[in-house]
Amino acid sequence: MNAGLNPAERRFLTFALDLAANQMAVCDGFDEQDVASLESLRILAAETAEPALDALRRIHADMVTARSGGDEWASEWLGEVWTTFPLALRAAAGDMDAAEELAADFFQPGHTYADRDPDLYDWRFRCDMVTTHPEDGGRIALGWRHSKGEWGPIAYGEGDYDLHGFVGTTDQQEAPRG
Repeated sequence: MNAGLNPAERRFLTFALDLAANQMAVCDGFDEQDVASLESLRILAAETAEPALDALRRIHADMVTARSGGDEWASEWLGEVWTTFPLALRAAAGDMDAAEELAADFFQPGHTYADRDPDLYDWRFRCDMVTTHPEDGGRIALGWRHSKGEWGPIAYGEGDYDLHGFVGTTDQQEAPRG
């Protein structure tokens, strides 16, 4: 069994890391720790890190399988532990949601965005749909924002995505209907 990345996976990981570096270059809010994390991920792209990536792939696949079988612990682990790993690492380990988020250039319907430090910032945004302005084509994400303990309707424009580009997504259960 080959524990290494195949050429397509290596190209994707390199592409994802380049995107992250570009985002860090143009956005405020990134610090030296973020730069160090990016460099660590670049090392993961090297052959020497393949056994660790292979192990993460197996762990992720096993947890997804367990969650689909109704294992609550696996579901909690995926939501509380897996989501703390860097986005590019999750994508490299086979998490297709992370790969899609990494490649996204705007909010995506069906995703809930949350600050990585919920104790510091109580902010979440559940994107329900994206629409475009009828004249200029500018994108608007419509959904619900959770702030200061309450949910309220909100629309975010393309400029807002740049402000919140550092956040990750999280599984957010919808409230029961009816």
